[in-house]
Amino acid sequence: MNRRREVYALAGLVLSFGLGGAQCGFKTREIASQADLDAIAACPTLNGDIILSSSLTGDITISGVEFINGDLTCDNAPALTSVTFQDLKAIEYDLRFNNCASLTSLDFGALQNVEEIVLQDLPALTGLKMHNFKYIQTLAIGRTALKGFDYGLRENVTSSDIYLWDNIDLEDFLLWGIDNRLRNGLYISNSPKGIFKFWGLTHIGRVNVTNVAQVNLDLVTVGGSLVIENANTGVQSFSKLRSIGERIELLNTTAGGSTPGRNQIEFPWLSTVNQSITVYNNINMTSISAPKLQSLSSIDIAGNVSMLLFPSLASASIIFIRSSDQHFDCCDYVPLKNVTPHGEMWCASNVTFTNGPWMDYENGQDSWTDNMKPNGPGECDTKKDTCRDSTCLERQMERDAGAGSGIHLKGGKLVGTIVGSVMGAIVLGVVGWYIRRRKREQETKRAAPGVVHAAPTQAQIRPHQAMLGVGTNKTPQEIVTDYY
Repeated sequence: MNRRREVYALAGLVLSFGLGGAQCGFKTREIASQADLDAIAACPTLNGDIILSSSLTGDITISGVEFINGDLTCDNAPALTSVTFQDLKAIEYDLRFNNCASLTSLDFGALQNVEEIVLQDLPALTGLKMHNFKYIQTLAIGRTALKGFDYGLRENVTSSDIYLWDNIDLEDFLLWGIDNRLRNGLYISNSPKGIFKFWGLTHIGRVNVTNVAQVNLDLVTVGGSLVIENANTGVQSFSKLRSIGERIELLNTTAGGSTPGRNQIEFPWLSTVNQSITVYNNINMTSISAPKLQSLSSIDIAGNVSMLLFPSLASASIIFIRSSDQHFDCCDYVPLKNVTPHGEMWCASNVTFTNGPWMDYENGQDSWTDNMKPNGPGECDTKKDTCRDSTCLERQMERDAGAGSGIHLKGGKLVGTIVGSVMGAIVLGVVGWYIRRRKREQETKRAAPGVVHAAPTQAQIRPHQAMLGVGTNKTPQEIVTDYY
C-alpha cells in the first residue's frame, strides 16, 4: 500500500472499532434502499466496496460518510434518478456509474481524492457536481446528456488520462488549475457543440481531439503526438508550446476560436518536433508559423495555405507542400531554400483538390497523388512554381540566383561554384602572364642592335597562301575543312 492508502485504512479501522465493526467494516456492501444508506451514515469511514443495487429507484442521499476504502459502483439501475454523497472526500479506488437510463444528477461536491471516475451510458445525465480535486488518475465520461462540466484541479496535480467521448449535447467543458500534468493523454471525440478549455494543464503525454466545436489548450510540452481533427483551435492554444515528442497533425482544423478573420496557426516558442508536422484540408487556415523550429523528420501540408514561416528550419527528411493558392511561391520560399534535404522535396501551387486533400489512414495508402491535379506546366516552370524534388529545387535556385534574386546555392553546388570560379581565375592569370612575356621577348628582339630582319620572299609566302586558299574560289568552310 502507498502512504495515502495506509492512512485511510488505519483511520477506517479505528473508527470502525469505535462505532461497531460489523456496520462499518466489510468486504462488499450492497445498497438496495435508502434505509441501507441510513444504516451506514454513522460511519465516517467505510472499509470495503459499496455497490448501489440495480433495484434502487428515485433519489438517494447520504451524509456523514467521508472515506470509502474501496470502490463505489452502480451498474444497470434503470429507475435510479439521482445520487448525492454530501460529505464524501475520498474513494480509495474507483467511482463508476454505468448504464443507468434515468439517472439525471450526480453530486459529489466534496470529493477530492479518487483513482478513477468512469461515467458512461447515462443518457439522461445533465447534472454533475465534482470539482477541486487533489488527486485523480483517470476521468472518463462517455455517452451522457451533460451540457456543461466544471472540472477543477489543485496546483501541481499529476493524473494519467482524460477520456471524453460521444457527449453530443456537451457545450462547455472547463478544466482549471495551475501547472497540472497528464502522464498519458487527453482523448476527446464526437462532441460537435463542445467548447473545451484546459487552463493550467501544461504537460501531457499526448493529445487526440476529434470532432468538437473548439479546443483551447495551455500546453508547454507534449511527450507524444498532438492530433486535432475537425475542430477549431483557440487563439492562444499553442502560444506556450515548446516541444512535441512525436508529431503534430492538424486535419480539417480552423484557427483562432471566435476571433473574426483569424486564419493562422502560430507556434511562437516551438523548437522541437521529433517526427513530423501534417496539416491537411484546413480551408480557412492560410498561414502557419514556427519561427524557432530548427529540425524535424517531415512536413506534409495540403490546403489553402499561402504563407509558411519557418525561418530557423535547417533540416528535414521529406517535404510535401500542395497549396491551392496560385500565388504561393514554392521554389523561392524560406521553408524550402534554407533546408538541407535528406530525402524527397515536392511542392506545387495552384493545385485543384478533386476529392479533398486527404490521406487514407485506414488502409495505409497515401492517396493524395490521385486526388491532386496541378494546373499548368510542369517542373520548375518560371511561370508556375512547381518543385517535385531537391534537384528541381536547386535548378530553380540557380536560375533565380543568375537573375539576381539573391538566393544562395546549397551544399555541393555552392562549393562547386566557388571552386570553378577560382580555377577559372587562375587559368586566365596564367594565360595573361604568358602573353605578356612573349610580347616582351619579341620587343627585345626587334630592339636588339645589329639584327636585320629580312622580308619573306614570295617563295616562302606562296605555300602558306595556297594552304589558306588565297587566290582560289574556296569558301571559308572549305578552307577550314582543307586546313584541318
